[in-house]
Amino acid sequence: MKQNEQMYLFQETEYYRKTDGDTMSFNIEKNCFKRLKDKMDNTAKAEYESGVKLAITRYNTTLRENRFIVGGIVEIFTLALMRSAGIEIEACGKEAVRGDLKLPGGEMFSLKTSFTERSNITLINKMGDSDRTWQTATLFVLANRGIIYGDPTMIMEDDLSQSGDRLDIKRRALNRFSQDPSNLIEMNIPLKPPLEKNSSDDIESIAIAIELMNELKMVKLLSHITESWTAR
Repeated sequence: MKQNEQMYLFQETEYYRKTDGDTMSFNIEKNCFKRLKDKMDNTAKAEYESGVKLAITRYNTTLRENRFIVGGIVEIFTLALMRSAGIEIEACGKEAVRGDLKLPGGEMFSLKTSFTERSNITLINKMGDSDRTWQTATLFVLANRGIIYGDPTMIMEDDLSQSGDRLDIKRRALNRFSQDPSNLIEMNIPLKPPLEKNSSDDIESIAIAIELMNELKMVKLLSHITESWTAR
């Protein structure tokens, strides 16, 4: 589909029409998720599932730094998945504070991933003493579930918790969201694999550093990297 065709398909249908109160009700974001659910084809879904599975397998998110890598990968996969359903959307994580994907009217989605079954999910990392509240529609990509839509209008008392400098959403809230079929796209997304004993081999920054050392012929520094790392 050409870009101008994609824009026409999305903007001229019921999925993208601004009405009074859309900002507070998240109607546009909800309609976008509806379009994704209705228009996503089986090929795009299968490719998304296989891509997420490979990312989780290759970059184990038990290692904290790998979570950023996998989160970025899944963000791009989700961007492509939404575009495949005719949604005009752009990545905005570099410049936006509260979102990762932006619609033509400025509405945003945040993307959160979790490849465990029980842990709460961090919505916002607070900075200093500033107040942080959940304000952005969010796509939760969860193992053994798929993609769950959620926004601040859907929360009940005690669904959110403050933990240190974080604002978390409790897993039970996501379970409740997903009980409404309109909020869930079921997908085959696996749990993260167990961490191997030699966990340093799973840290992607080590492989990238060694690749750069080889590219720049940093012989002296490379010689000080352990044999187990250079064998990767």
